[in-house]
Amino acid sequence: MTAADLQAAIQSLRARLDGTQAEALLRKGGEAGLLQQAGLDDPYLARWLRAEKNNVDRAAARLLKHAEWRAEFVPNGSIAKAEVERELASQKSFLQGTDKHGRPVIVMLAKRHLRAVRDVEETKRFICYVLDATINRMDHKLNQSGTLTSIFDLRGFGMDNYDFATLRNVFDLLQYHYPERLGMLYMYEAGVVFQGLWKLVSPFVDPVTKAKVRFVSGAAALAEFARQIDPKILPVDLGGMSELIPIDQALQRPL
Repeated sequence: MTAADLQAAIQSLRARLDGTQAEALLRKGGEAGLLQQAGLDDPYLARWLRAEKNNVDRAAARLLKHAEWRAEFVPNGSIAKAEVERELASQKSFLQGTDKHGRPVIVMLAKRHLRAVRDVEETKRFICYVLDATINRMDHKLNQSGTLTSIFDLRGFGMDNYDFATLRNVFDLLQYHYPERLGMLYMYEAGVVFQGLWKLVSPFVDPVTKAKVRFVSGAAALAEFARQIDPKILPVDLGGMSELIPIDQALQRPL
């Protein structure tokens, strides 16, 4: 699709949404990235178009469905810390800064996710909390793609951490409600237990999303991280110089 074709598709999608409740519902739900915008801007609409292979009808239907979900799932306009208190207490999600492409870097310590004590709905809210917080702190001038990088640190992952529902929710949310937000997801040091879980979940992952998932390990992984992420941002035990910054603490730091 040429730039002119994309612009025409964006204008057509915007026209389809005129007269609907889409924008009002998205704002009610505190849609990440919309709070400072005057309307549904071109990059936002382009993400939904790309997710539907530039089919305007499908993109419009999907965005409307998402807007309804967003207003229902986040009725107060944002997910409060009190709604994800147990998840935050687990100290498993960290927001480090930005990689060399300007994409925010999320690090997840999978061994701190315990299936026996998690609540599925709270965990789902927490995934959205992390994604919303990350998107709202993006520097879109630097990171015009509006995408993010994530590292799932799978060292120590065992049966206590094995959670089909949560991993499925991660990818369902990315695909259906945060389209074209994932730039790269590194699965670092995936052992046999996680590989078995991935074998079950991966058939539900869209091929385009799956292509952004990379399994890495050993010295090659650390070299890849160093190429993509400045050492000042990268955690020490991933070959960098930074401390891990819990997501709630990161939100208190200046942009």
